Amino acid sequence: MKKNILIAITCLGFLLFLTGCKGSKQIQGTWKAQDSSGDNVIITISKTTIKIGEDSHKYTQNVVGVDNSIHYYGIKINKQMYSLVFPEKGKDIALLLKPDSDDNYLVGDLVYAMNKKEQPDYKEYANEYLN
Repeated sequence: MKKNILIAITCLGFLLFLTGCKGSKQIQGTWKAQDSSGDNVIITISKTTIKIGEDSHKYTQNVVGVDNSIHYYGIKINKQMYSLVFPEKGKDIALLLKPDSDDNYLVGDLVYAMNKKEQPDYKEYANEYLN
């Protein structure tokens, strides 16, 4: 009986681990985005895939955090660490950062300015949210 319980707990833990790697609902959806050169692109995030323009990649989410009321999500795309940062209380504005380290997901290079409702301006978002 103890062996069956141990096996069941192990299987449940493994399933929880696998579902924990999928992207949170807060980051999923279609985003209007702009990069540093001013190029506009559509980013679509599903549970396991991120599509940037026409390029589609599998990703895993490995971090969820809050620092001074700023929510962030750590994701890995092609073995590279990125963070999706929500600098405002609402979830319509986001920053896709390439963090400087694994210790601080809020500091790094801005890859894309993102907005669910309107086309963002990379320079404006960089000045407003990163300086």
